[in-house]
Amino acid sequence: MPCRSYLLTLLFIARPTWQQQLTICTTVMNEVDYMLEWIEYYALQGATRLVIGDHLSSDGLRHLPAFYASRRSSPEVVVLPNSGEQTPFLNKCARKYRHSDWLAFLDNDEFAWAPGQPNGSLLGYLSALPKDVTQVHAFDLRFGVGDWVKRPRLRLTQRSATPLDGRYRLVTEEHTRRAPCKSLGEERQFRAAAEEMALFGCNTTAMDEAYAQQRIAIKDGGWARRRAPVGLRIGNGRGDGFCGQFLGEGERLGKSFVRGYAFAWLGHPHYAQLRKGISHRETDLGALVINHYWVRSIRDAHVKARQWKKNEPVEWVEAALPLQHAIEDNRLAKIFAVQLAERIRVLLE
Repeated sequence: MPCRSYLLTLLFIARPTWQQQLTICTTVMNEVDYMLEWIEYYALQGATRLVIGDHLSSDGLRHLPAFYASRRSSPEVVVLPNSGEQTPFLNKCARKYRHSDWLAFLDNDEFAWAPGQPNGSLLGYLSALPKDVTQVHAFDLRFGVGDWVKRPRLRLTQRSATPLDGRYRLVTEEHTRRAPCKSLGEERQFRAAAEEMALFGCNTTAMDEAYAQQRIAIKDGGWARRRAPVGLRIGNGRGDGFCGQFLGEGERLGKSFVRGYAFAWLGHPHYAQLRKGISHRETDLGALVINHYWVRSIRDAHVKARQWKKNEPVEWVEAALPLQHAIEDNRLAKIFAVQLAERIRVLLE
């Protein structure tokens, strides 16, 4: 073989496989206790970088970039100051990293995956999509708190992470019961297409009965809901439908993944507007799912109630919790729990 041909062949064989970039943007305040699992999960999923908007956290969250830089070559962990407003920060993040192949806007209690892919690979699914698919929606499944009363505690410095309760417990491993669909336990409902309801076991009759019990519990607690659900509502797009799907024209429940070059702006964390002239084509229903651990302990439920103030009083949150345990769903845990536990064990050494 001629020398030149041999060298070209060698270079081709040695060239690493090109991998698409995924940047995930989020905002948090005093959530460091849960961040290691979230970061390690998306590292397993192939995320390139995780950009965290920090709103005045006092729990050591600022140390995450230095801590990770000393232990992992990837993903890149970035912490930036945030004024407290979620959507403006997510827009800022997207504009800064729009050179990424994919952008995602997720909360740190949301774990996205692709049930139909080998090993649930999120990036594997995104990388295989046709180039004319510009935005993909992940369906939201809401999980309960399991037996967690208090939230775990973690002490983080630039050099070490130490669980203060003896061991680091995984939310994704221990929280394996969920609501029949996203709507159970949520005040501001979206609307759901019939096929999505069927796919994820969202039964409106059963949900009406569950909500009736919940309203009794809330009434007994001395608080009446401003708007009681009355079944599946079709139509108004104001975000007050039941078991729902669209927030407005083209806006869907769950969260979306959008190609960086197509991103224009974010009016709502659930849906990105595309640049002028770029068409929006969707993909297979249910191809991406988000396990949404909306409250991870009873303590967290109370914290959320205080944050939401009048919208979600403690009585409402507590009454909602039993409704989040209707279905056993440990699919994600079966795929990722062992790998996650090992990666975190190494981090804590």
